[in-house]
Amino acid sequence: MAGYALARLRIPFAELIMFIILSTTMLPSESVIMPLYIMMSKMHMIGKHYTLIIPYIGWGLPMTIYIFRSFFRTIPSELIEAARVDGCTEARTFYSVTLPLMLPAVATCAIFNFVSFWGELLWGSVSLSTSSLKTIPMGVIAFKSQFSTDWGPLSAAICLVLIPLIIFFLFVQKYFVQGLTGGAVKG
Repeated sequence: MAGYALARLRIPFAELIMFIILSTTMLPSESVIMPLYIMMSKMHMIGKHYTLIIPYIGWGLPMTIYIFRSFFRTIPSELIEAARVDGCTEARTFYSVTLPLMLPAVATCAIFNFVSFWGELLWGSVSLSTSSLKTIPMGVIAFKSQFSTDWGPLSAAICLVLIPLIIFFLFVQKYFVQGLTGGAVKG
């Protein structure tokens, strides 16, 4: 909805808001690990599944909002005007007109976020200190010790970790390409 609002509604300083949102991507996630850990430990959230989910959502939002905003700008304004003439509110226009058209943008964001968080190791190893909760990359590095590496099992584990990524990309590949090239050519 933020992408729709920044692209289609008359919001004062919309470009500045988008610049501020995008500037958060310039801040490396490693620089906020310690303050985030301290904040979540004070709220007694460390060592639970949502300890991973909440920061991952926050880290994925800027790029997702940017992609959605770019996609909503490519939707012809005639479609939105026709919905308004038919008596649709902004919310109804969003849900009935633009939301069904945004499958390519959703696929693009899903691939970017899935790939970036599937292999994320640092925050998972900091926030999940118990052995009962581990992410996949934490399980893969268990094959490496201080003095030796089990190369055969490590290679097999890496291949198994890549299978869901490949399958996911094969299912959403055509939408991914449409989402990336959505606003490239105006006709």
